[in-house]
Amino acid sequence: MKPLIWIIDDEWESYAIETKVIQEAFPNAEIVVSGRSYREDAEKYAESADAILVQVSMQLDAPLIAQLEKCKIISVYGVGYDNVDVDAATAKGIAVANVPGYCTEDVSDYVIAAIYHCNKTLLAYAKSCRGGAWGAMAAKHLIHRIAGSKLLIIGLGRIGGAVAAKAKAMRMEVLCYDPYVSPEQAQAMGVKAVSLEDGLAQADYVSLNMRLTEETKGFLSTEAFRQMKPTAYLINASRGGTVDEAALIEAVQSGEIAGACLDVLCEEPPKPDNPMLHTDGIFVTPHISYLTQSSLDELQCTAAANAVAFLWGEPVASVVNPEAGEKKD
Repeated sequence: MKPLIWIIDDEWESYAIETKVIQEAFPNAEIVVSGRSYREDAEKYAESADAILVQVSMQLDAPLIAQLEKCKIISVYGVGYDNVDVDAATAKGIAVANVPGYCTEDVSDYVIAAIYHCNKTLLAYAKSCRGGAWGAMAAKHLIHRIAGSKLLIIGLGRIGGAVAAKAKAMRMEVLCYDPYVSPEQAQAMGVKAVSLEDGLAQADYVSLNMRLTEETKGFLSTEAFRQMKPTAYLINASRGGTVDEAALIEAVQSGEIAGACLDVLCEEPPKPDNPMLHTDGIFVTPHISYLTQSSLDELQCTAAANAVAFLWGEPVASVVNPEAGEKKD
């Protein structure tokens, strides 16, 4: 077998890991790479590609998927796969696989770092120091200790659970809202399950750790921000679409909440004039919460291994649409 593997990506500098994994299984495999021009490249590769590796920021919509004639699997570089029209892929008999768990430690570390960032405001203190302020006079207001403060985790999956364990080690009181987790399961993790309204009203920090689906688009909006404390911070390292950005800007500017630390936005990459980048109190990082050398190596290796295994007819546990196999002739 001499498969054509089409990599659609605009982030990685090297594909040495993928090449090694693929060529160990298929020495004669052809590997082609497309960046932002992947839609134009579809004329060359879509019809003959046997497998696709795709970055989460690259959209594989129904019109593009309709051009795939030989493709057996779309392997996504990430946990989320909302960039792929899974229904269209399923209808074509194409499996869609993700890489769950590869960045659990890294994203949960980011959430904890964001809590410290919001609490200690080191950047602001450094700026005031350069302006001559020193000691207590540099503090515009006194903060509360992190120990004893309340963290609401929305979505107690792998990452949410890791955030909870680390927050508990910091002696925070951890609450969670997750309709798919029972109070008993949360209690076993040392976490108190609450309603969304109660959690928002109590929390000093809210960590959003949920997938983006039709049900979770704009999950936190005007009403949610009104329920939060004026001293509370939102941290989002999941998907930008889970937050109503216009409502968040209004909430921060009006003082309904203290601020937000975001690693994800609705539009990525954002345009330079995106108001999310220019609102005091909203701190944005460029979707790097997952990124360490360890996580990147594991992500590239596993995404390639998923494609290779599927092409060999081996089971891939992370296929999100197992019914796709029933569509193949």
